[in-house]
Amino acid sequence: MKKSSKSFTAILSTVVILFFASGFVSAQDDLDILHHGAATIVKLAGTMGILQNHAVQYIEAKQQKILNELDIDISTINVLIEERNKARSEKNWEKADEIRNRLLDMRIEIKDETEGTTWQVKI
Repeated sequence: MKKSSKSFTAILSTVVILFFASGFVSAQDDLDILHHGAATIVKLAGTMGILQNHAVQYIEAKQQKILNELDIDISTINVLIEERNKARSEKNWEKADEIRNRLLDMRIEIKDETEGTTWQVKI
């Protein structure tokens, strides 16, 4: 059995143990077991060369790499989003849709939320 297969088996075993153990201990013990289990999984995954970065850091780095490859800077994205928000506030739906499509062509997905518009690179 390859080293990575053994490590993966160890990860699965840890998860199974955590699952069954959680029904027999207090809530604080559950939390401690989950923290220990998560640390164990990250450690074992490290031996396989995965989970080297926190997920958010990984996604941000991946998005920045794509932006660099596409020669798009964040200020351009923010300006387009501001223009789109202005068009939306003026109920100029055609222009707002045009800007959204332009951003999509740039591989930028936008999401309108109550706190404002957010964006991410389409990976």
